[in-house]
Amino acid sequence: MVGSQGLTTYAVSGPNLAAMAEALRAQPGVGQVTPFGNTLHVTGRDAALLRAALAPCADDDDYRVEPIESTLEDVFISLMAGATDNFAGP
Repeated sequence: MVGSQGLTTYAVSGPNLAAMAEALRAQPGVGQVTPFGNTLHVTGRDAALLRAALAPCADDDDYRVEPIESTLEDVFISLMAGATDNFAGP
């Protein structure tokens, strides 16, 4: 199930991850940014756009950016982000 969801995920570590998360969320190709311990999981469905969004981090010696396998949590968060709340009011 995890591999069939079409997600590409990178782990990003470095200083001031809260600010980095905000900056990444505004980038095209970034579907979600989720804190996982002392890293961020940055996930998207378009691998090329996601790589382009992460290029400034990857070029900065203070940050480490590495591709990782998407986890079940990444898939769950992605699916829930697109779900409709059946109990939400009109």
